[in-house]
Parts: sequence; C-alpha cells; structure tokens
Amino acid sequence: MKIVFIISNSMQGGAQKHLRDMFRTLLGLGHDIYLIAPRGWLVDELKDTPDRLFITGLSCFTTGRVRNMLDEIQPDIVNTFILSGGIYGYLAWKKKKYGHIFITVNNPIIYDGIKPINRFLYPRFYRWLARGCSGFLVKSDKVRDEVRQVIRNRVPTMSVINGIDFTIFDRKQTYPDLRYEWNIPRDGFIVSSVGALEVRKGHCYLIEAIARLAAEHQNIYCCLVGSGSEEANLRANVARLGVGDRVLLLGNRADINAVLSNSDAFVLPSLHEGLPNALLEAMAMGLPCVATDVGGVRELLPDAGLGSVVPPRSAEAIYRELNRYLADPELRRSTGERACEKIKAEYSLKAATENLLSVYRQCMAGDP
Repeated sequence: MKIVFIISNSMQGGAQKHLRDMFRTLLGLGHDIYLIAPRGWLVDELKDTPDRLFITGLSCFTTGRVRNMLDEIQPDIVNTFILSGGIYGYLAWKKKKYGHIFITVNNPIIYDGIKPINRFLYPRFYRWLARGCSGFLVKSDKVRDEVRQVIRNRVPTMSVINGIDFTIFDRKQTYPDLRYEWNIPRDGFIVSSVGALEVRKGHCYLIEAIARLAAEHQNIYCCLVGSGSEEANLRANVARLGVGDRVLLLGNRADINAVLSNSDAFVLPSLHEGLPNALLEAMAMGLPCVATDVGGVRELLPDAGLGSVVPPRSAEAIYRELNRYLADPELRRSTGERACEKIKAEYSLKAATENLLSVYRQCMAGDP
C-alpha cells in the first residue's frame, strides 16, 4: 500500500510521535510510506529515510508544490494530521484525487479557551473537508462523537489508537540516574509532566499544587518537560510561589523514557486533549498518574485502580491526589503496575498499526 502522511507542524508532540511510529512500523511491514512536512523534530527523527521525505511548509502558497509531490508519488492513501495540514493537504489532493484521503483529528474541535473566531471557523472547515474526504480518524470516543455531530455524519468517523513502542518505554530497563543532573536528593519524590508549555496544557495548576505540597513536604520536586509560549509566564509563576528550587523546567528532551523512569508520579493537567500520548507513555513506564477529565483520559483511566482522574483547572484536586500517592508507596506500586498492564494489553504499536491498516483497507474495499 502506498501511503502519504501530511502534517503542517513538525514540532515534538503527541501527533508527531504517533506519525513517526506509524511511518517506521508501516515501512518495516513493506508498505510504501512518504511524509510531506516542514522541517523540525519529526523530519529529523526520520532523516534515515531521506528519499521518502518531502520537506515543505503548508500554506496557500505551497499548495501547488504539495500537489506536485502527490503527482510524483501517486498514493493509494493520503492521511493528514492537524487541521491546517488537513486543509492544505485536501486542497492539494482534490484536483486529481489520488486514492482516498483521511483527516486525522487528534483533539476536540471546540475546547475551553478557544478564540471566538475559531469557534466560528473550525466547524465549517470540518464540514467542508467532509465533502470530499473518505473519513475522519479520531483518537477518543469523545472526539469521535463531537466530529460526527459537527460534520452531521456525512462521512465515516472511525476510531484509531495510538501505540507505544515498548522497546523504548520499558519499565524493566535500566536508565541513567538523572537526579544528580537535576540536583535532587536520593529521597526526593519527583512528579513529572510532559507536554508543550502552552495555556491549554494547564501547567499553572500543577505548579500551584506543587507549591502547596512543598510547604508540607521537604522532598517534593516537579520536572516539566517541553517548551512553548507559556514558558516565561510559568517561570514567573514558579518564582512568585517561591518554588524555584522545587520546580524544574527542563525544556525539550529526547530521553523522555529516562525522565519517566526517574519519576515517582506523573501529572497531566491539560484543559483539553484527544488521547494523550504523554499519559500513555507514563502508564507504560508504570507510574501512578493524575490526569484531568478531558478528551479520552477516562478511556485510559476508567477506574481509580489505574490512576486518578480530576476536574480540569483544579490545583486542589491535583494536590489531594498527589498527597495520596506520596503517603502510600504500595498504592503507587499497585496503581503503576495495573496501568502498565493495560497499556501493554491494548496500546501496542502492533495493535495500533493493525487498527490503522484495517480502516484503510475497509475504505479501499468500499466498506468503511
């Protein structure tokens, strides 16, 4: 099968990690895989396959270039990621309509804090895409239901899963001890969080919870991995709360597995999500997790034995759940083990790849 992935942003994020893993896995299975994307982390990750990378930004000015790339490849499947990737990818595809085009929707269309103009435009963009695409691929039941409502069921909306590479996220493997690098004592209790430093990720509520915990516990620390437009505000918040020695902003890192291995708990404080890849990775590494009740979080944490689900925008709830884990090592161990077992059973790369190929094949056979 000849497949082209199109994405409009190559920064390190959940969508890009999923695309990278699917690219490598499908290529390993003998499929003919190509990527159209701007320069960035994703392209760097796949640089060992340069003849399969078509590097370009996506905008109204590059649509003709993308169309020429599709003419050269003549794919059976085009799969776009991120709304702008869907819009410009669809514009390039629709003239000659090679094979089928699928639009992947990772996150909710309408979300808390969305700008009024985007609240007006986004549903209209998706209804326009529904006129010609073969289907929408979504990562959670909540997003699936929203997409179906927005596009008025004009085309199929199908669930696909993210997969975890357990050769990378292997809790039994030995990883470097990072506590010396971070200047954290041996008995320090480390809470980690991985994600872009943007308002939608809710880091300010985690920092507030850590400040409360730090006033009560001498050994609590927090490591934030990622970069983004909120970094300066978050650093100012850390300074205002007097926890500069307890909250570390580590920037982007390639060793997420090692960061998680050195952690005692994980928090996903997001205001909106699809199916959060960072939470999947933390669960795969056997960490007890606290996550806000957004997107597909309850699909990953359906009961308290797998992790804690808290309301978004609640530093109090994050504080309360972290306090429980801090006080009970056996609870941390049992929760982390159950979480790891769930991810291994349901979210392997093999399962994710088979899921995606099944969707493609059904549509190619005319039975979506």
